[in-house]
Amino acid sequence: MLCHRSTAVSCVVAYATLWLEHTTQNKTAVARNGCHARTRQDKLDTIGTIRDAHEPGTAALSVGSPMHHLGAHNAYTDVVTMSTAVVFTAVNTIATRQVALPSLGARDVLVRNQLTGISPILEGPLMEGEITHLPGMEYPLVPGHEAVGKVIAIGSNVPPDWLGTSVFVGTARAADGVNAAWGTQCAQIVAPLDEVLQLHGLDPRAGIFLTQLAVALHSLNLANVEPGCRVLILGQGPLGQLLARIVRLHGAGHVAVADTSTRRLNLAVADQPILLPPASQSRLSVWSAGLDREVDLLIDTTGDTDLITRWLPALRRHGALLLLSFYARLELAFLQKPRNGIRIVLSSDWTSADLIVAHQLLAEGKIDLTELVSHTFPISHVGQAYIVALGDPDAMKVLLTWE
Repeated sequence: MLCHRSTAVSCVVAYATLWLEHTTQNKTAVARNGCHARTRQDKLDTIGTIRDAHEPGTAALSVGSPMHHLGAHNAYTDVVTMSTAVVFTAVNTIATRQVALPSLGARDVLVRNQLTGISPILEGPLMEGEITHLPGMEYPLVPGHEAVGKVIAIGSNVPPDWLGTSVFVGTARAADGVNAAWGTQCAQIVAPLDEVLQLHGLDPRAGIFLTQLAVALHSLNLANVEPGCRVLILGQGPLGQLLARIVRLHGAGHVAVADTSTRRLNLAVADQPILLPPASQSRLSVWSAGLDREVDLLIDTTGDTDLITRWLPALRRHGALLLLSFYARLELAFLQKPRNGIRIVLSSDWTSADLIVAHQLLAEGKIDLTELVSHTFPISHVGQAYIVALGDPDAMKVLLTWE
């Protein structure tokens, strides 16, 4: 069962434009999950290069490799010592290379990766270097905080029935010579048992969403969503889509969602979809957008503080503002409502209890998220996968396959 963490892992990153150059030398402007895409050529003086080059090294573990029960600190040379991984080597620079796996500890498992999610939430600022000043986040690093695979080796203190099970992995141990920015974008993952959750038959494409779903559940509990309440969600990327579905399960009386993408709005589970104009034409007033009453809860998943400020008039007196994005700076103009007692909740946290509830919701079919998977790429096309994940305004969940 995954342990409690308080991280930025599952926040949806603010809209922001990231310039990347693919191996074809075509420059592509890409915007992270959020409502508005903005060019940041003024901020990025040099253009990064996405490379799909596999560097020389020991071949990764094959699909048919045997499974093993290993003693603590065993180097498991008969299983695998090297693995292919996605590595951020510098700002806006990505490659696939062979990395040396750490030794398997007594309470560790070795997981053969099947699916890994790309999350603009975390990978965007990591690629731009916005959080690489934090300890353990320096380049070179292996990104990724959501993976699904099969346990192929276990440490001496791991129950034998874990061997061969399908699991979700939220955090990996760092490979030699690279940092693990949660580190799950690796063909084989050495992970502490506390960071692994058995899927028990859950569709792997649904299991990829477990962490984001747990974060959504935890944040809504903090915001105290009550039956009959009116909710407005800014942004309909994967996290915004999850939130719209969950507030409905919580008994919300009216759910409005806003985004610039018609495709995203068509996927939304909401009473009132609101199509936002592009950022350059975004002077749409709250009431001209069709809201006829104030809302009890305003949720932001875009990171766009200008957008939040424009929609604050929709929040009732003593309402709650839930912030679930990456905010390099948080500046909001509250003068529009100087004495209304707005409660602000910032959350990227989740607990093991939230994760259990998330798994239960998925397993019982109360919430279906597989339709949110918009693109799947083989690891050999990781560069293109990142361009789509960070740049296509209509993209939802983008997955990498390892087999």
